[in-house]
Amino acid sequence: MYKVFSKIISVNFFLFVLFITTVYSQSSTYSTTLDLDGSSSFIVANSDVVTITATFSVSMAATPTLSLSGIITNTEMTATDSASVWAYAWTVSTTVTSTTATVSGTDLSGNTYAGTDSITFTIDNILPTVTLTESDSDNILAHSDVVTFTANFSESMALSPTISINEVDQALDFYIGDYSSNQIGLNVQNGRFDNLTRNSNNLVGYTFEVISTGVTYTLTEMNSQSQSWVYFETSPEYTPSSSSGGGTTPVVLKGKTLVNNSNMSPVSGNNSNTNWNYSYTTSSVLNKINVKVSGQDLAGNSYSGTESITLGVDNVNPLLDSFSFSSSDYIINSSETVTFTAIFSEEMTPSPKLNINGISSLNYSEVV
Repeated sequence: MYKVFSKIISVNFFLFVLFITTVYSQSSTYSTTLDLDGSSSFIVANSDVVTITATFSVSMAATPTLSLSGIITNTEMTATDSASVWAYAWTVSTTVTSTTATVSGTDLSGNTYAGTDSITFTIDNILPTVTLTESDSDNILAHSDVVTFTANFSESMALSPTISINEVDQALDFYIGDYSSNQIGLNVQNGRFDNLTRNSNNLVGYTFEVISTGVTYTLTEMNSQSQSWVYFETSPEYTPSSSSGGGTTPVVLKGKTLVNNSNMSPVSGNNSNTNWNYSYTTSSVLNKINVKVSGQDLAGNSYSGTESITLGVDNVNPLLDSFSFSSSDYIINSSETVTFTAIFSEEMTPSPKLNINGISSLNYSEVV
């Protein structure tokens, strides 16, 4: 017969112990659950550190063990603040592609856990690869053209792969003159920028490197321009080799970052998350852009390849350098054949059109 305690709190403690004892006498097996700490997907890769936690329904004798099929067998787990909760930190390092975690142990009364709880891990140590494509038909973009880049990965990717688009550095010659403090004059008389832009102000913000010295300068502001010269401020101050002008100087115009690790979107209808795309509106000044992507698969393996796309950019409208025809006196008769010749500033697509006024409507826009 138990002694009756005078304090209510002691009576409650006595009843709690009696209750637990009763439960122990009624059953010899207890359920357990396994939880991953810090992972929601059960897809892991080498070097990942995964904490596997076994939460038993009662306090366990030291120590429960963990097995990972094909990797470890009956390895002791680590105690926590609770005798019913045990943990194992697994640093993934294996060549197997799948493993199942199970636990075993006995409670303080010697009853053995006989459940079948387990966790199966997929081990992905293969780096993803990618194939890049783009929607432009001729690989030459004009200002404001919209092009869609598509990345087809070799496996499902975590949300979301990213894309970077950069202008490609461009070599050209500057004819530089020094006209005042912290100002340079660039001679444009011979169309030195015509393959880039006919608006010199578009060059503000660009950095150029002088090849002979390796020193870089940024065109910070356009001050003025004339038919032959355009004047920029630079940082740091540029000083040509002589006070009368620096002459022709080979430089490299440094490309800008146009898109910096922007998220791509999953291709509609592709539920495996392998195909992603990005639409880009052309805004480059330099003549080429380069496109690369990055991302991780579901196991955290990063794409580490060098796949890229390089596209040409042509922002400059063509000029008609000369237009002539074969008649020397500008007088032709009804049966005479006249040859018109147009020379453009750059290569043209077939076929430019010739408009002849005053002949007939059928010949007004004759293609030649």
